[in-house]
Amino acid sequence: FLPIAAYAYIFHHSVPGLSEPVEDKKSLNTLFVVALLIAFVGYAILGVCVSAYFGDKVQSSSNLDWQNFRGTRTMDGSAPWYASIVACFVVLFPALDVASAYPLNSFTLGNNLMSAFYGEDMHLHEKSRFKTSVFRLLAAVPPFLGACVVSELGSITSFTGLTGFAIAFIVPALLAYYSAIRMR
Repeated sequence: FLPIAAYAYIFHHSVPGLSEPVEDKKSLNTLFVVALLIAFVGYAILGVCVSAYFGDKVQSSSNLDWQNFRGTRTMDGSAPWYASIVACFVVLFPALDVASAYPLNSFTLGNNLMSAFYGEDMHLHEKSRFKTSVFRLLAAVPPFLGACVVSELGSITSFTGLTGFAIAFIVPALLAYYSAIRMR
């Protein structure tokens, strides 16, 4: 539950950046609800299938359990035609999921870094494509380099879990504390 709550808390910071370019702001509520509903249904189906098929022998990264998925055997004892497609999709799903969110998170973090760097003068610099690109690269390159160096999934999830916990629960408290001090 805690990782899901931390992700939901972190996710909300992307909403303003994602909704800014949309012209019809009235459709945003429906757009976000549908997108999150699709994600929920997909994860719910995946979770039910994993628990039903593998029982209590599920690995910590349950997609790896599907590497040898063969489905229900056909009359002649061979695997059905769809088994390798299902196995490939489920094994690759987390990587595809992260790959789809990575540019969005880099975009948002780059914009936030730029805003923190320039502060009230942000409006003077946000139209510069070069400056915007530099800050987005500052957000995008370090995680990519880290992924190239560390290949152990357990180490990556432990580090990102601790970082996510700090971002979700410690940083906001520190920001509120120092904001209160600064406003006095």
